[in-house]
Amino acid sequence: FGDGTGTNNFINLTGGGGNIVSDNWLGCSIAELENLDAALIVAGNPRKEQPIINHRLRKAALKGADIMMVNAVDYELNYPVSARAVVAPHEIVQSLAAIAMALLEKGGTGSDKKLSDLVANVRVDSNHREIADKLGFAAARAVFLGDQALTYPWFSTLRYLAGMIARLSGAHFGYMGGQANTIGAWLAGAVPHRRAGGNKSDSPGLNAHAMLDQKLPAYVLFNVEPELDCWDGQTAIESLRAAGCVVCMTPFRTAAMNEYADILLPIAVYAENEGSYFNIEGTEQRFSSIVAAPGEARPGWKVLRVLANTLGVEGGDYNTLDEIRNDFVGSIAGIKPENLDAWQAPGSLITGNGALYRMTDFPMNSLDSLVRRAAALQQTADVADGAIHINSQTAAALGLTREAGVRVKQDGYEGEFPLSIDDRLPPGAVLVQAPFKGDRAIGPWCGEISLEKN
Repeated sequence: FGDGTGTNNFINLTGGGGNIVSDNWLGCSIAELENLDAALIVAGNPRKEQPIINHRLRKAALKGADIMMVNAVDYELNYPVSARAVVAPHEIVQSLAAIAMALLEKGGTGSDKKLSDLVANVRVDSNHREIADKLGFAAARAVFLGDQALTYPWFSTLRYLAGMIARLSGAHFGYMGGQANTIGAWLAGAVPHRRAGGNKSDSPGLNAHAMLDQKLPAYVLFNVEPELDCWDGQTAIESLRAAGCVVCMTPFRTAAMNEYADILLPIAVYAENEGSYFNIEGTEQRFSSIVAAPGEARPGWKVLRVLANTLGVEGGDYNTLDEIRNDFVGSIAGIKPENLDAWQAPGSLITGNGALYRMTDFPMNSLDSLVRRAAALQQTADVADGAIHINSQTAAALGLTREAGVRVKQDGYEGEFPLSIDDRLPPGAVLVQAPFKGDRAIGPWCGEISLEKN
């Protein structure tokens, strides 16, 4: 209800402007991926996060394409990876800066003086130069930011550097975001600073972090479990408990909701709905309901419509989904996606201070409220295991063993957890899979973290 209630406080995605809109799109068509000659993927795991995209990349790799990775976990893929850098989360910034420097040394064009100054003192090794060479000499090339990049506090720096690498090498640039309909939400205006169609808002609102950090008097939640789905679940819970009114539109009732929610409105899950979404390449895809919603649950759009009518919000008198779709499609007519628009350069590059850094990944069968409740899926390996993952070198340095478990402290919170020795990780990196109950007792999905014996 952006205008009718005087708030533009929606969840924040990435920005752009005018009729050329920067959003979380792939930067090319899905079909084009299998014809790439080189691709660099930053902070992502396409095999588990985007299986269809991974299938296309595999076809490219089997034809000889150079698929390269810069990650904080050495993920197992089902095709050859021709070059990789596996570094702690904060060191991904340094790796990208070094690749950008290698491209500048090769005479890459399209950058600005800010980049040259920013990367002037970065150490470039043979691995960085190999990645730069493979990108620079390929005919069809692309640079992608993966889903994990969006969870890092230094995302804007990653975005700037990855975009500059794409410019210097003449590559496509895009996002491999893991959430369905991210592009549709952006185009619909579900961001603080834009209205439908990417038009600028005259009164920008708060992003998701600010909404929770400022402890607002009221919250409306739509198909979200903040304690599990938010970057900082503990802050989310504290803010919701302190609010004067919390309305949850949800298909599931949980013990946590019973603590913080004042009103629960039952809505249908995906398979009980009809509608449409925009996939990662920006193509609209429509779907029909498979089964009827149980009890008093209703499609989410109908609940929103009645709520809008009750609040006196203008423009909410829709009777069918086709009416909503036609209005929406009309509002985005003529928009062209563009990811290589100007992006502000950071003042400096983040550097390590010897601390351990936590990162978080999201097993596919723990990702949303529906799969988390699928008993069969919860028996697979693709679920959050509730353990703290570090490599054997880090464990030895800290005197930690799997049998003893570990005490974890992060951002003022602490707890005891089982330990998993995981040599997919580099030294200095701590992996926590999300979500699991104990996760919100630790702290945000990314940041400095300390480990000690129980």
